[in-house]
Amino acid sequence: CKYAKFVEDFANSSNLSSKTLVLFPVNDNDESGGSHWSTLVYDMMKNLFMHYDSMQELNSFHAMKLYDAVKEYMGPGGSESGVSKPVEDTKSESVAATGPAVLPKWRSNQKGDMISAIQKQVDDSVEVNMRSEVLDNIQQLAES
Repeated sequence: CKYAKFVEDFANSSNLSSKTLVLFPVNDNDESGGSHWSTLVYDMMKNLFMHYDSMQELNSFHAMKLYDAVKEYMGPGGSESGVSKPVEDTKSESVAATGPAVLPKWRSNQKGDMISAIQKQVDDSVEVNMRSEVLDNIQQLAES
């Protein structure tokens, strides 16, 4: 990945491996301008990435590229655990039972899962904290 260092710096500065729910915007921009957005969601409790696309997986290629770039930084331990254990070795849907070093799984368009995860994790304080985190990330990137 030509952006590997940027992804690593972002994952570490954002402390992604500690987040229980992460929403990634996905765009179909191929350096000529993008026109479609979708959402890639990471749910740490299931150690699972889910892609939600209103246009029947139009962005699945771009979402998979993003998944490949960030998957090793997600979940308990993230990149510091040297993720290497294959997903097939897991016996439970819960990360707590499997521990670190398990690469996240991939699944598409599970609307019920996303709504359930968001309802459990999101309250009014999330927006305030997120705005502050995004501003801090922008300032840090501008300084580097």
